[in-house]
Amino acid sequence: MIISKYSSIGEFVEELKSFYDIKFEYNGRAYSICPINGVYVAGEANGDDQTFKTIEGLINNFKLDGKPLKNVILEVKILVR
Repeated sequence: MIISKYSSIGEFVEELKSFYDIKFEYNGRAYSICPINGVYVAGEANGDDQTFKTIEGLINNFKLDGKPLKNVILEVKILVR
């Protein structure tokens, strides 16, 4: 079930700062971001995870279909927040 979309990158960043797990869909593929022990673990469902030390590193370097997360975050469909 699709819950919503982000209205701004700031809304997404604030949610990450709250240390909530986020699950979302982009182009028919499911992804998750989980803050664990001071880092952000991100990856596609049933795929390899990547670890980022900062939110900036995550939004600039985590790629969805070859695009940085920051460029597509307003297009993702939030499944769990």
